[in-house]
Amino acid sequence: MIFACKHNRNNILIHQLGIDKHLMEKSNRKFKLIFSVVVLLVCFYFSVFLSHYTYNTDFGLYYSTAKKILDSNTPNISIYDIDTVDKYSIPEAIENAGFPYSMPVAYIMAPLALMPYFKAKAVMIFINILMYLSAITIALKMGRASGRWFAYPLALLCLWWPFIQNMRQGQVNGILLFLIALAVLAATKNRPSICGIFLAIAALFKLFPIAIAMMLGIKNWRIFASCIFVFVISFLIPGSPKWIEAISGYPRYYIHYSLIYLWLKQFSFIWFWIYASIIAGFSALVVYRAKDANYPILTSFAIPAVFLTMPILEITHFTLLPFSYAYLLVSAKRSNRLLINSIFISFIMISISFFSKERLFSINEELLFSINTAKVIRFLGLSVFWAALAYNLSAAPSVKGLDA
Repeated sequence: MIFACKHNRNNILIHQLGIDKHLMEKSNRKFKLIFSVVVLLVCFYFSVFLSHYTYNTDFGLYYSTAKKILDSNTPNISIYDIDTVDKYSIPEAIENAGFPYSMPVAYIMAPLALMPYFKAKAVMIFINILMYLSAITIALKMGRASGRWFAYPLALLCLWWPFIQNMRQGQVNGILLFLIALAVLAATKNRPSICGIFLAIAALFKLFPIAIAMMLGIKNWRIFASCIFVFVISFLIPGSPKWIEAISGYPRYYIHYSLIYLWLKQFSFIWFWIYASIIAGFSALVVYRAKDANYPILTSFAIPAVFLTMPILEITHFTLLPFSYAYLLVSAKRSNRLLINSIFISFIMISISFFSKERLFSINEELLFSINTAKVIRFLGLSVFWAALAYNLSAAPSVKGLDA
């Protein structure tokens, strides 16, 4: 009798605990839903604010391009014509350059011209914010982050200055980051062809995702093959071949170029290509040795490696770097101090560089090259991060200390 009473009491307690757990889970779901709605509203109103109170942005050029695509009296190929960039009345100054992206991207942006200028600009900023946050969330989830290891990195990376500049400029790097994150997610699901397609779409905006596809292609050749196939097929769209010719002839300014390119070109352009080949070759060797590492780790390594070899490296390009920071931070946690320290050193150095003065110092009278302190700090921060990750991957192909 006594045993039966105890048994019943235990059943009641277990039932109550089950009910309490169910209620707690239901309450957590409601909280997450309410929090998500609040975040969306804040992002939306912030986008509207930025659309009206930022000037001399890149969005004016995008909007002008969208107008040309929808204008039946204007040939689509004119999007690459610098002389017609100010054909339409737009309430913002437009940089004297043609459209920098491919013809398919111009068609993707075409619906923006159906909206008034500032509404279209707000939509572009809003989409970039959502895609940036989604990409960081994907990176953190792939690293199995939860609790504070999810919330703190996400909050910190929302303050990443290149991301803020990307929003202010109405740029597209948030979209690129999202496409790369989707590509990596597809690769982890054993969908290499889908991964390559996403990277090809990203490359239609800016060419460097092809280099990321090459890196991942060392682990699985189908990624690079599908990327190149889709990228080449896109040139069947009328006017597309004009893109490569146009971007090679657009005017560039000092601020667009990377530090190492500006320095080495003073001696000879050949020296830069030798440098880029060495970095690319060594990075490829590291990836080959660490083929057993997972796709997020290899992508986290590929992004800084590609940046180090790019002759043109703008501030907004660094919007992509948080994928590497987010995934590696939660994967390594406390088990890999070298990598954790390199992440923080790189993050701090690159962040500081954006607030340093753009002062120039001549080396000597014969060599006219001038050192931009911000570019130096940025280059060093990027190099420290790349070198630390290269060491981890090459010294331990099994990627000890990371959740591979």
